[in-house]
Amino acid sequence: ECMTDIGYYDPAVPRSLMRRMKRLFNRAPECMTDIGYYDPAVPRSLMRRMKRLFNRARLDREEMKNTDNYVVVMLDLFQHPVD
Repeated sequence: ECMTDIGYYDPAVPRSLMRRMKRLFNRAPECMTDIGYYDPAVPRSLMRRMKRLFNRARLDREEMKNTDNYVVVMLDLFQHPVD
């Protein structure tokens, strides 16, 4: 098993899904920082553990899309609050 920047490599997982997962992991720290859950100054192992959690869940294409969209909406809400 070869490790990648998303935490694992599985040849059965389509590349498009791997790209979406990578995008999610790139957005997650910003989102979690905005909501006060993650402090990048003291990162510890939160992001590594989040990757492991998502990798164990083995989300399918639709689940990954929904999760990725959820993160995008949360980022938008925190960056552009509704008055």
